[in-house]
Amino acid sequence: MKSFDKKDKVLIGITFAISLLYIFTVSQIDCNTIAMWGYDLLTSLFEGTLSRYPEYTYEIHSMPNNYSLFDSVITAAFLSPFFLLERIAGIVINSVIYDIWFKVLILAVHIIDIIIMYYLLDALKFDYDKKVKGIILYMLSAVVCISVIGKGQVDIFTVTFIMLSALCFIKEKYIYMSILLGLAFLTKPFALLVIVPFYLLAISRFRERVFLYAIISVIPYVLDFTLTRILMPGYAEMKKLNAMIYKEALGSTRVEELFSLQTGSVYVFLSVVIIICFIAFRKGKNEKVSLKDYLLYPTLTYIAYGIFVSPSCNWFITIVPALIIMGLLFKKEEDFELLYFGCNIGVVIYIFFTERFFRPGISYTFMSLLGLSNGSSLIYDTFSDERVIVYGIGATIYLICMLIICVVYFIENTDYYKTRSLNRVTAKWYTKICFVIQYIPVVAYLIINYLTIGRS
Repeated sequence: MKSFDKKDKVLIGITFAISLLYIFTVSQIDCNTIAMWGYDLLTSLFEGTLSRYPEYTYEIHSMPNNYSLFDSVITAAFLSPFFLLERIAGIVINSVIYDIWFKVLILAVHIIDIIIMYYLLDALKFDYDKKVKGIILYMLSAVVCISVIGKGQVDIFTVTFIMLSALCFIKEKYIYMSILLGLAFLTKPFALLVIVPFYLLAISRFRERVFLYAIISVIPYVLDFTLTRILMPGYAEMKKLNAMIYKEALGSTRVEELFSLQTGSVYVFLSVVIIICFIAFRKGKNEKVSLKDYLLYPTLTYIAYGIFVSPSCNWFITIVPALIIMGLLFKKEEDFELLYFGCNIGVVIYIFFTERFFRPGISYTFMSLLGLSNGSSLIYDTFSDERVIVYGIGATIYLICMLIICVVYFIENTDYYKTRSLNRVTAKWYTKICFVIQYIPVVAYLIINYLTIGRS
């Protein structure tokens, strides 16, 4: 930031302060669950019962681990200083301290992601102003703030690996790119929705080597699966149990959700993915593929998942950088900013009403150590009877706004539209408003969060 303008340093500092508030004053039960999975892995390791780790963590917390061993090792490694202190000093540290420390890891990765985002925009030849705006918009994403760094989700590792792989692709470091894509898939399997269309498009550049790079991307998963099977024979059964618990709570497993929507005997989501992937394959095989294609097709598969399967917000951090890059390439950036604002408002509405009492709040933060908790909200109470309709509206707004961003970006990159120029000058006050309102969704959620604090 040494080369940044003073006003940009201030603006970035203010925006980053919002990230810090989400790191240290917002959390959720998922953060506690993930941290305790890491703690249980350390316990099993030090007690010489590593092979029983899957069963042990279920017996202790009634929620078996369904993340990869890679995810749990990262968590365990970061928690190890406090764990060793417990063992050496013979004390018991409150689990909330582990949750807070785990959020420090999330913060560190978040900072790394901001830096990577800046370098990615630089590699794509964006000018200074757009690079600054890009990282600010990334930090103001409601998906990033609330669903990932607020909740403390490991999806933040996925976007790290995806962005790093994109940088390697641009710099023609293809082996590193392949490994990083494999790590992204290992962190969260939903990364496959980006990886498959990417490799199909990349046929235009790699030709027959695409098979080699795809195989390299599979290796991290195979190694993790093999090592887990050897060290923890019961992991597969516990993972199935996790799926059954999820089904009991929500009516279907993650796999069943993929095929839940059908018309006649045709599965809608699968049909859409096949269409997107075939178009990507055809372009990769027959045409010169551009930046537009690498941004659009992976993003569309994610949006299709959100529309036809599940709109769970944290997964969409993977495509936030792509949406921002597309938006910065709009002929009128304020059009993108209005849509981006719509995305973030939709996320806030969806999370606030779909997660009810489990929504991200001050639980599992330092404030909960003081005996504080979130109480009922006037906004929630007012619309509680129509809760399902309201969170459906939120999901519709954020997913459709993302889809419109893709559609506008596609249209503006057609040969016909490229030859047209938009002569109308946008008023400066309107442009400023479109940017300033980006702060409203994530700040509003924080305000609601703080206004509902009370004694437990």
